[in-house]
Amino acid sequence: MIHLTQQERRVIVFVSMAVFAGLCLDLSLKGYGVKLPFLRILDDPSFYPRVNVNSASLEDLLALPRMSLETARLILDYRREKGRFISMEELRSLLRFSESRWNYVAQKLKVE
Repeated sequence: MIHLTQQERRVIVFVSMAVFAGLCLDLSLKGYGVKLPFLRILDDPSFYPRVNVNSASLEDLLALPRMSLETARLILDYRREKGRFISMEELRSLLRFSESRWNYVAQKLKVE
């Protein structure tokens, strides 16, 4: 049997709680059904200003929720090769997202 001091037990409990909290946050942000009420603000479109895809940097795009590195690079590579986006439909045809993902992302992007 392992004998732990009171301080060691407290550290183990603290680390366990921190790991559990991080897991809940991660699952909530990925949309696996675990919802934390204070995170609802992250889904509010007005919380994030709309980002212009014709002038956004990689960091600007990655700051948006649910924007992957691959998607951000795809947008920047397209812009570098073919120039500015003319419309949201052009962006939509490039990204090929599902209807629900497109509706979410379209609220956070703009073409100017």
